[in-house]
This record gives sequence, structure tokens and C-alpha cells, in this order.
Amino acid sequence: MPMASVLGDLHDGQTVTDIPTSKSRRVLLKIDLVVMPLIVVSMTLAFLDKNGLAYAAIYGLRTDTHLVGQQYSWLGSIFYFGYLAMEFPNLWLISKNTHRYLYGHLSLLPCLLLVNTRWYRREEQPLRTAFWYNTFAGVFGGILSYAIGHINGSLPTWKYIFLIYGAVTMLVGIVVIFALPDRPRNGVPMPALGRVVADRHGRGDYSGVYIMGSCNAPWVLALSLQTSSTGGTTKKSFFLYPWLYSLVTVGNIIGPQFFLQTQAPHYPLGIGAMLCCFAIMTVAGAAYFVACFVSNQYRDQVHGTIEPWSERRVTAGLEADLEDLTDREDHNFRYIY
Repeated sequence: MPMASVLGDLHDGQTVTDIPTSKSRRVLLKIDLVVMPLIVVSMTLAFLDKNGLAYAAIYGLRTDTHLVGQQYSWLGSIFYFGYLAMEFPNLWLISKNTHRYLYGHLSLLPCLLLVNTRWYRREEQPLRTAFWYNTFAGVFGGILSYAIGHINGSLPTWKYIFLIYGAVTMLVGIVVIFALPDRPRNGVPMPALGRVVADRHGRGDYSGVYIMGSCNAPWVLALSLQTSSTGGTTKKSFFLYPWLYSLVTVGNIIGPQFFLQTQAPHYPLGIGAMLCCFAIMTVAGAAYFVACFVSNQYRDQVHGTIEPWSERRVTAGLEADLEDLTDREDHNFRYIY
């Protein structure tokens, strides 16, 4: 879409920066009401499905299937070999704007990262990422498994966990295909000016904060910061997502193997590995902060500073998006830290 047609949706000589804050907030609320419930429910079901293996073990999975030694750990790891094998086909399809139709567990994470960048400004993404990459499954997983455990049926209880979660996930997947819009200018009911405001929601340049608190908090922020600090859809699809996707998959394959059955119930090797990862995470967060700070200072000195909501910044952001410029090619780009 030409730049003129995007800005042409503005009325009576308005510029992008003339749009009132109240209008922007109303559009953001509409986006949240349409997009967030769908992606939060999708990721919650994905986590319930993943956590279901642990609850299934409590209800007799190990004994019924005669698992011994590290076989249960491999049950948690083996899924991710398929995850890894389908990585590049999935990412190629996602780049073709078919992410609604790839809402399976194998491609859910990169799909939701793409949804984040298409619908929300960079300073809005960490909070939304925290919602969809959520702990709701951890909160409700035990309660739901307890309720399922009281089903008096002909099947073992652990089978009902997978059957129920699987059936609900399939139903939600069908709903998502029809209900989740691909991009701001396609799906949420709003006037032309509102669509321009919605399109703006990926262009902000405010700074976030990298908080090292617990395991989940930095992971959620890291997901958001990586998408926010990478410019260009092509670069995200064929560079950022493959790296991120591969590392997450390898980590999920290797992780369970540190918890040796011979070390139950204290698992010193597994706990030690987690502590080591926390230490590496802290150092990596500090290095990320320094790298972004130095790069932004250099860009300000060479190309000049730009106010986040100046007409120049917003227009340049729209043009960079339309031309698919990477963060290295777009001199107006500033990294989030």
C-alpha cells in the first residue's frame, strides 16, 4: 500500500500526530477486546496441554504405560523434535500472512510474536506479552486436573486430561481462524481514521525496562524486547524467529534430561542447571542493556535525535514498515531496553 493512501485516511488536513490521545485509547481498547481474548485463550490451552503431562503422571500415566528410568523425561523432550523439524516450514508460511491457519502448538509462539508486532506499539507489547504468555495455565491447571480426576468413566483419569484439553483446543482453533484479524486494516470494526491509529500501534519508540525478577518475568520481557528491537518483517521471519524458535526448542529438549530419576526427589543436577541458567540470564540481560544503550547513543550522534511522537518519527516509521527496512537500515530506529 502506498504511503499516500495510508496517510490519506486522515481527514481535514490532520497529520498522524494530530490524532487525539482519546482516539488512540479507544482504538487500543477495541484491539484489546478483539485480539487479546483469542490469543490469551490460545496460549493458555497450549500451556494446559503441556502441563497436562505432569498431572497425567500423578494420575497413573507412568504405571499404566510402564515407563522406567528416563523414559518419562524423554516423553517431555520428544515432542520438540517435531517442533524443530517443522520450524522453517512454519516460519515460511507465517511470512505469507497465514498465521491464523497455523495456530497449532508447533507454530503458536512465533505466530503470537507476529500478532504482537502487528497490533501493538513497542511500549505496549511487554504487558500484552505477559498476558498471553501467561501463568493462567499454572493457576487453573491443578484445579482443572483435580476436577477431571473426579470423572467416573471407563477410561483412566489421565486419558481424560488429554481428551478434554485436545477437544477444547481444536474448537478454539476453529474459532480463531474466523475471528482473529490478520492485521489492523482488515478486521477490527472501526472508521478509516481508527485504522490509521491502529496501524500506528507498531511504530512507537518508547523505552521499556528489562527486569530480572523470576524465571517467567525476564522470559516474557525478552520475547517482547526481541520483537520490539528488530525491524523488518522479513528479518523477523527469517532471522529472529528461527534463532528464537530453535533455542527454545533445544532448551525444551535438553531441560528434562537434567532431572535424573536416580536423583529423585531432590534432583540436585536439575536444580543446579536451573541456577546456572539464571546466572547466565542475568549476565545476558546486562549485556543487552549495554549494547542497546551504546547503539542508540551512536545513532543519535550520527543521525540526530527524534522525538517519539514527532511527525518525522511516525512518518518514517510508516515508510520503514512499508519498505520492510531492517533496524540496521532504518536510521530512525531506536532499540528498546
